[in-house]
Amino acid sequence: MIGNVRTARLCGAGALLVGLFSSVAAAADPAPTYGGYTNALEQFFWSGGGIVWFIQFPLSIVMVSLAFHYALIFRRGTIMPDEIRQQVQALIEQRQYREALEFTGAEPSMFSYIVHYALSSASGGYAAMRKALDEAVEERTTKMLRRVEYMNMIGAVSPMIGLFGTTYGIILALNELVLARGTPEPAQLAGAISTALVCTFWGLMTAIPALMLFAIFRNRVDGLAADCALAAEDLLGAIQPVNRPAAPAAPAPARQPAKAEASAGRPPVAQRLDEAGA
Repeated sequence: MIGNVRTARLCGAGALLVGLFSSVAAAADPAPTYGGYTNALEQFFWSGGGIVWFIQFPLSIVMVSLAFHYALIFRRGTIMPDEIRQQVQALIEQRQYREALEFTGAEPSMFSYIVHYALSSASGGYAAMRKALDEAVEERTTKMLRRVEYMNMIGAVSPMIGLFGTTYGIILALNELVLARGTPEPAQLAGAISTALVCTFWGLMTAIPALMLFAIFRNRVDGLAADCALAAEDLLGAIQPVNRPAAPAAPAPARQPAKAEASAGRPPVAQRLDEAGA
C-alpha cells in the first residue's frame, strides 16, 4: 500500500511538472502556430497542443512509472523469498507449527500469507488446509492482476485520446478551409493536420508499450503465483498424515478421557497447535 501511494504521488508530481513546463513554454513562445518546425521537439511535441501536453505525455510518464513499480514488486524475491521459504520449511520439519504460524503471519510475502492461511485451518484436517491454500492463492493472484490492469487501461485509453486529438486537428483544418473560403494557406492547413497526426502518434506510442508490458507482467504474476502454490503444497505434504496398513484386530481398549477422544483422528499439526496454545 505504501509503495502504491508513493508511486501515485511520483506520477502525479511528474505530470504536474510537465503540464506547468508546457504552459510556461507555450506562453513564452506563442509565435509559430503552424509550420516552420525546426527540430523534433517542436514537430512531435509542441505541435500536438494541449492534448499532448496535459494528457498524453503525462499518461506516458504514468505508464513508465508503473512499469518500474511492477518490475520491483512482481519478482520472486518479493513474492516468494528463498530465505523465508527455507525458514518456514525448517520450522515445519521441526514440528514447530505454532512458531511457523506466528512467523508467516508477521511476514508480508505472498508465500507466507498462503502458508499462514493454510496453517490457520489445521483444525479441519489436511483437506481443509489444502482448500484454504487454494483460496489464499486465488485471492492474492486476483489482487495482483487487478493492479496490473492499470497498464491495460492505459493501453486501451491512449488510442482513444489520440483519436480525440485527431478529430480536433481535422476540425481545425476544416475551420481553416471555411475561414479562407476554400483556398487556405498550405502552411496553415498543414499545421492543423500536423496537430491531428501528432496526437495519434502519442496515442499509439503510449498504447503499444503499455499493452506489451501488461502481457509481460500478467504472465509473470501467473507464473510466480503457480510456483508459490507448488512450494506451499510441498510444505503441506510434510504435514499430511501417512496412511498406514490396518493392524490386526485387538481387544477394545479402555474408554479414553474426553480430551483424548477429541484429539483422536486430528492431524498432528492441529494437535500440536492446541498443545502450544494450552
